[in-house]
Amino acid sequence: MTVKAAAAILGLVLSMTMFSSCSFGGDSIGDSAVALIEGDMATNLGLNLTDAACDEPASEAVGTTFGCNALHDGLRVDVEVLIDREDHIVASTTNVVRADALAVIEATVVDSMNDQGDFGLTADALDCGETAVVLDQDQIFRCGLTEPGTTNVFDTSIRMNDLATLSFDFEVASEARPAE
Repeated sequence: MTVKAAAAILGLVLSMTMFSSCSFGGDSIGDSAVALIEGDMATNLGLNLTDAACDEPASEAVGTTFGCNALHDGLRVDVEVLIDREDHIVASTTNVVRADALAVIEATVVDSMNDQGDFGLTADALDCGETAVVLDQDQIFRCGLTEPGTTNVFDTSIRMNDLATLSFDFEVASEARPAE
């Protein structure tokens, strides 16, 4: 991994620890969490989060956490909510890779591939898209790695080990598919 990629990852880890927050004074905690998820969180992630629902927290004491979920294009988005101070909550997703993290992941994979062999991959060789990705139950999402000088694309599976630190493994398919 290059120093540039490591620095970008550190900056992303720091930015990913900033959670959306809102005050719930007057509303139930669950209603406030739903509004936060379908509002600010959806906007910040660039996802259409609908049908949000939350477990009832065991208490309203500071430090209490509870789970919520929502849907994005039929995929379940898991959210952890923390009562961080009186009348205030913070929420974070547990199975979404933010759009700004995708660029760092792409650069890290390309650097790693070029370090393993002289593949001549450029920074834009791996395409994971530009919008946040909801992970499947195995914590995997797929990207396309384009072979230099061709239109051949190798499906690349990224398995997230830890979203907070952007720790992941990847596997590139042995057979190319034609570009779309």
